[in-house]
Amino acid sequence: MLIGIDAGGTSTRAVVVDRTGRCLGYGAGGGGNPVALGPALAGRGISDAVRMAIRAARDAGSTDGQAALPGVAVLAMAGASSFAAPGAMAAQVREISGVDQVEVVSDLFAMFTSGSPYQRGYVLVSGTGAAALRIENDRVAAAADGLGWLLGDAGSGFWIGHRAVRAALGGLSGHGPATVMTGMLRERLGLPPDGERTPRGRFVAVEAAIETFYQMQPIELAAFASLAFDAAKVPDPKFGGATVSAQFDADADPVAVEILTDARQQLIDTLDAVRLPDVPGPVVMGGTVAKRLPGLTAAVIASFARDAAHDADDADDAGNNTGDGAAGDADDSTAATAPEVIIVPDGVAGAAVLTLRQAGVVVDRQVFDRVAATLAELRV
Repeated sequence: MLIGIDAGGTSTRAVVVDRTGRCLGYGAGGGGNPVALGPALAGRGISDAVRMAIRAARDAGSTDGQAALPGVAVLAMAGASSFAAPGAMAAQVREISGVDQVEVVSDLFAMFTSGSPYQRGYVLVSGTGAAALRIENDRVAAAADGLGWLLGDAGSGFWIGHRAVRAALGGLSGHGPATVMTGMLRERLGLPPDGERTPRGRFVAVEAAIETFYQMQPIELAAFASLAFDAAKVPDPKFGGATVSAQFDADADPVAVEILTDARQQLIDTLDAVRLPDVPGPVVMGGTVAKRLPGLTAAVIASFARDAAHDADDADDAGNNTGDGAAGDADDSTAATAPEVIIVPDGVAGAAVLTLRQAGVVVDRQVFDRVAATLAELRV
């Protein structure tokens, strides 16, 4: 049995796949990031997804003849590089599934292989957390951010949610600019009306909000990123919204727009930190924020174009200095070309691809396309 598992911050997905790349059973569970959620809760999310995928494959009669073959699983796990005991999570998968081997990799690596069968390029992910990788020779060559909510994840759902809540509370208490996010937060938390103060001098609504938030796990602030998106009037594709525009509406809340514009720049800075001129792409993007953030794809393309133009200028200067006519050739060879930008829903297809490779299967374009097509059928 071959099992690919994509364990993210808010949900986990698992798929059973055969050696031709045909997906046989799909399952989902809760978040699987042991750093953000703790190993017990993350383990439950992973276990639920794996059990569901195996059950679905068996119910469909698709695992017949698979038991005699060596079993392999790839656990693409958020927090894999930070968690001190990934072996414990791997052992849990091994016990549940009965596979012989479990490989633990970064969920970002699986996100990249969900979008591309090629063995080099970039992945930029912004969901609950945020990070970027450069992939070369089918391995992670460089990584940026992904440091978790406490130390990094700039431009992530947590990063946006934290700032949105602070801005909303600023409007509520009067120490920040007015924003429609204040009313949204009031409605969402069921806060009392304005005006009344506690004996400590704070508004009752502010005290109620403080009590609510400090009873939460910090990572739960990621759910409040929706305040900024809704206030900025950005449609949500998950609920059938229109295609995300590259621009914000003119009547969007300016405080929310500023938060999302800053988040976009943070993500570009993270991607720039791992880029090299001789690795032109593709750029695979995933995560709920990356898929919804206005102008992110255009900003990625513009960032590559700026670097190409800068390299061309440098080559032109060198040609002028030597007088050997090299400037024209350099300008031609470094002309700005837009990278292929591929947006994927998650990393479970990539986890399946990595599992196949771990089992010794050559994943060419035909096998890659079969994984994507049959997985899509299971998700309907």
